[in-house]
Amino acid sequence: MIHELKTWIDPFTAIVSGMKRHEIRKNDRQFEPGDVLVLREYDEECEEYTGRVVTVAVSYIARGGTWGASRKGAYSRSP
Repeated sequence: MIHELKTWIDPFTAIVSGMKRHEIRKNDRQFEPGDVLVLREYDEECEEYTGRVVTVAVSYIARGGTWGASRKGAYSRSP
């Protein structure tokens, strides 16, 4: 499945540079390993997209309920 996600500038830059390879977020999209994330950089101050886009794949899911995070999940991604 392909998911398009709004991504703020600082995390987006860290993702593009390879420094950030994980995410903890509300599990509202039922991500699965192999899913494709189309990350669109968003400037939260200007409230608009910057035009930069990167595509990554979900490689691992840690489901909610672990570590007290009942409604969240963590996922790792590969470039």
